[in-house]
Amino acid sequence: MSDWAYGWNARQLLRMGFQTIGDVERCIEGYDDDKITRIIWGGRQGQLQRFEDTMLASMGRNYLDRHGWSHDPSTPWWRINREEFLRRLKEGGVEPGHFVPEEHRPSSVG
Repeated sequence: MSDWAYGWNARQLLRMGFQTIGDVERCIEGYDDDKITRIIWGGRQGQLQRFEDTMLASMGRNYLDRHGWSHDPSTPWWRINREEFLRRLKEGGVEPGHFVPEEHRPSSVG
């Protein structure tokens, strides 16, 4: 896996409102990345694909609304595919979540 792929994912997380690793941990907590990718793809996927699919499962439509490719006119297939992935998750017994980073961030003590 190239550094570019990890950097690209980190930039997407920032665009979606994530500020810390804690935000990401709270988002994906309780989700089984292996189960999720087996439902979506029919088999275990690589690390970054499992991560992206788990983010989709935990955020549901919020992931679609916040992801950069969702509104890019050159990638209409992306949203169509992710809508299908959400359908597969529901059919496979994984109810997509509604995580929004700002709503789950601990308030600062001060």
